[in-house]
Amino acid sequence: MDIEDYSIMMPGRILEYFPDTQTATVRISVERVYSTSVSLDNTIARTLLEDVPVHTPSGGGWSLTFPIKAGDTCLIMFSQFGYDHWMFDNKDEAGLRIDGEPMPWVNRRFSSSDGFALVGFNPMPVSIQSYSDVNSEWRNVDALQKISLKENGDIAIDTPTKVTITAPLTEIVGNLTVSGTTVGTGEITGIGVDLSTHTHGQPNTGADATVQGDTLVPN
Repeated sequence: MDIEDYSIMMPGRILEYFPDTQTATVRISVERVYSTSVSLDNTIARTLLEDVPVHTPSGGGWSLTFPIKAGDTCLIMFSQFGYDHWMFDNKDEAGLRIDGEPMPWVNRRFSSSDGFALVGFNPMPVSIQSYSDVNSEWRNVDALQKISLKENGDIAIDTPTKVTITAPLTEIVGNLTVSGTTVGTGEITGIGVDLSTHTHGQPNTGADATVQGDTLVPN
């Protein structure tokens, strides 16, 4: 193996991703070029990299995950030293073998066995379309699903289906404006509104609110 060949970062492509271990099989997106005594500038496809740890933004017990798919592009870089003890045992030191000799992988230098993959570096033909240069967005490729943190402080959620919040209690501090039909299942407690005299539209006459369950009016 040519040491210098793996002492740099290289473009790559995910061939298979394993979410249980956050590792991938990766193809380096450039062939090997070599010369011999009888020919110059020969090319050969590189071997696939297996069990490559893929970067997941995380820290302090929290993680931001992405559905990484085959075909996603990435940047591959290589550890200066063999990392088997870190990768498979979560240890900071390799230790010694039973015979007192160092573990064999610690002598590896810039090996193709010790790569890392950073997903999200995109070639120009697959660059993110309609990229906002003003807002911070969490979005899918066509932006039909999108959470936007806007420059003016607003937060917008866009989706073609629905938004579900599952929590024992949801508290909204401030005014609430609803455009469309509101359906409530369970109890609704009104504070500052006399629900005993408050009138809603009648059925089939453009009513905005439908309540299923008890309506409570605080004393």
